[in-house]
Amino acid sequence: MRIIERLLSRFVRRPAPGPESSPGSSRIDEILRGRSQSVKQADPETDAMWLRLRGELEKEPGPALVRPRSLGARAWKPALAFGIVLVLFLASEVWMRHPSGTRYATSRGEHATISLPDSSEVTLNHSSALTVEPSRGERARRVTLKGEAFFRVRKDGSPFLVSTSLGVVRVLGTEFNVMVRDDRLEVAVISGTVDVSSARSGRDSSVVVPAGEIAVCSGAGFPEPPVRIPFAGYPGWMNGRFIFYRASLLTACREIESEFNVTVKLDAPRLDEETITGAVDNSSVGSALSAIAQLTGHRYRYESGMYIVY
Repeated sequence: MRIIERLLSRFVRRPAPGPESSPGSSRIDEILRGRSQSVKQADPETDAMWLRLRGELEKEPGPALVRPRSLGARAWKPALAFGIVLVLFLASEVWMRHPSGTRYATSRGEHATISLPDSSEVTLNHSSALTVEPSRGERARRVTLKGEAFFRVRKDGSPFLVSTSLGVVRVLGTEFNVMVRDDRLEVAVISGTVDVSSARSGRDSSVVVPAGEIAVCSGAGFPEPPVRIPFAGYPGWMNGRFIFYRASLLTACREIESEFNVTVKLDAPRLDEETITGAVDNSSVGSALSAIAQLTGHRYRYESGMYIVY
């Protein structure tokens, strides 16, 4: 009887328009009539259920699974197409009002000079990326930097902001170099004045860096007080050499790797923890590594397609 109830509920819930009669409905009626007769004497309640099912089927205009398509079913397609067009139009409006920034990038051994819309100029060092953010009606000019770049910012009365993963550099008009690599931010000012700030654990800290000075900020700390740039011709990569200021030997070797597109490996205990300060010729990978060896007291060799410092 539970089977009959399930059949009955299925047919009741699925009405469908159709012809007055069909071979399918006649066959079902024949089966039900025979089944009703066979169970009538055995179980009156079951017989009543079969009769109820038969009555419900007689109300059906045709097989439940055959349904002619109505005008409404055909009419939804133009409405759907109109909805899609409307959504695309609104999405394009949002995109036009809030466009993504323009991104510039360099790979190993590449440098690039970019002229910004405000006539400022940015020169990207190797393995770096600069994203110029849209103004969205703000007075501030905003860029995001990964790697290293030298900025010549035109003074127009509005602030120029350089965002990095470790801090923000804020200027009005000046020339300065920003490097953010290996969890270390380094800002050196050639002319003018900049403000370097960072936020850590809900606290903010900033320092003012005047012309001729350099400030360093590690990933775990705040910007340190600025000091005088120890070498002339800073930044070195703009003048044919590397200039390292309290940089780890690992960072120095990575700079050589990226500049000359080679592999440099450190092969001695705790070698990556040593620091280096000095000017290194970058006319060739050999001259750069020779200078590194002199400054650190180590040696290097070429083996299996790589340079090994030991």
